[in-house]
Amino acid sequence: TPDHGLALMSHALELPDLVAGDLMRPREHLRSLREGMTLESVLAEFSESRYSRYPWFDADGEQVLGILHTKDLLVAMARSQDLDDLRPLLRPPTLLTLETPIPSALEQFRTGTTHLALCVGEEGRILGFFTLEDLLEVVVGEIEDEHRHVVRDAPIRSQDGSLLVAGSTSIFRLERLLGQDLSAPDHVNSVGGLIVHQLQRLPEEGETLELDGH
Repeated sequence: TPDHGLALMSHALELPDLVAGDLMRPREHLRSLREGMTLESVLAEFSESRYSRYPWFDADGEQVLGILHTKDLLVAMARSQDLDDLRPLLRPPTLLTLETPIPSALEQFRTGTTHLALCVGEEGRILGFFTLEDLLEVVVGEIEDEHRHVVRDAPIRSQDGSLLVAGSTSIFRLERLLGQDLSAPDHVNSVGGLIVHQLQRLPEEGETLELDGH
């Protein structure tokens, strides 16, 4: 419809103004693998979570060594390759800072070998991630996937019009839900971060905060 087309154009025009931190999902939602996992453990993770790519961390879970694609492992198994060490199958990770412009991230997705970006902070610590699918959803809206698990703490809209969202929800996503921009500082990326910034402390249970008429 014309209205839908206009909405897509409007959303696409937002892309140049967004940075990686606007789309980032928190690290605790990231399904990953670690050095030392057996082949059986890796296959069990594949079966449980059903994603197509997994970050491979060192044994401490701090340093990312690469990205393991499920199809790369399945091809290696079909060829009866030696799988005592899975590191030769890893693809280079896409590492972005929180300030990386989304058009730059899109170009890296286009030219790279994986559609999963890891967001890094100081000293290279992994803070979160987002996928090409997340980026596309900025333009076209939520994409349904039969293998997609509810790991994003989906917002709940009550009959009175109020919204219940997780503290990890990005400011950008909340603005989309509310249909308006919020007066959030550039360095604040999540709802929880915005609340702490406004209060200058951790909130207490049941406490309310008014911001931009909400």
